[in-house]
Amino acid sequence: MGHIIILLLILSALVLQTVDLSCAQVVTILEVEAPRKVYDTEPFAVEVSLHTSDWGRKIKVVLSYMGKQLGSAESNLLMSSEGSFVNLTIGDLKLQSMRDPYTLTLDAYWMYLTGAGTKEDSRTVTIQAVRLHFVADHAPTMVQSNTPFNVTYQIKNEGNDVAYAVEAELTGLGGFVAIETPKTQLGDIPQGQARSVTFHLSSGLFDIFEGPRRILLTLRFKDWRGTTRSEQIESTIFLRVSQGTVVFWYPLIVVLAGVFFFIIFIARWIIVGPLKIRRALREHEARHDPKC
Repeated sequence: MGHIIILLLILSALVLQTVDLSCAQVVTILEVEAPRKVYDTEPFAVEVSLHTSDWGRKIKVVLSYMGKQLGSAESNLLMSSEGSFVNLTIGDLKLQSMRDPYTLTLDAYWMYLTGAGTKEDSRTVTIQAVRLHFVADHAPTMVQSNTPFNVTYQIKNEGNDVAYAVEAELTGLGGFVAIETPKTQLGDIPQGQARSVTFHLSSGLFDIFEGPRRILLTLRFKDWRGTTRSEQIESTIFLRVSQGTVVFWYPLIVVLAGVFFFIIFIARWIIVGPLKIRRALREHEARHDPKC
């Protein structure tokens, strides 16, 4: 008797694959859990809770964006005549960053065993793929030696989300000297907005060689999760030797060079002179030695 009942259930399921006995919705999306924000290319998952009042088929959920499928998940064959509650996870999803959040479409299907199915319910899922990125312009781009100067940075958030509690610090001075602590707080910087910051530096008395100096600006900030992140921006300031530096250093360099060579000459005479004298005495004694 039990075998007959099982056979009848299987035959009923097969009939349901080809004939829709009711036009009523049989699959309902109860809840969708998805992150509100993720970093671009960061894997994430969407969890879906569903209910079906029917049996003999499978439930499939598909997540798509503008008609392109991003991922899907499918249940086992549901055989409870009283209906079923199903939890499905669409995992390993990734999104590229763009200015506006993504509006994704989540569709639920009641699937035949043959692979075909009918769409029963839909939801929209909004997720922002975040990218935080800064650019900075600075002025001046050229300074003179042995001179204090101010360098001003215009720092812009070119990402698509707010950077919180931004701190700017010059972590590489390129040989320049900081007159004040080269660190300042900029506060929150929304996407597309900029902040200006000025650092007080000086070129030292010993800067006698012209050329580009590499300055490193480090930005530290928090994201929407409260995680501290950082970004470094490299810039260049060209150092030009001033006339005052030339007037001060070049005669001094000539004098120091003369003193250096004089010391070398004296040291050589002190070391080599006695050796030459002893060698000359030995040669003199050898010439006047009767035995020779």
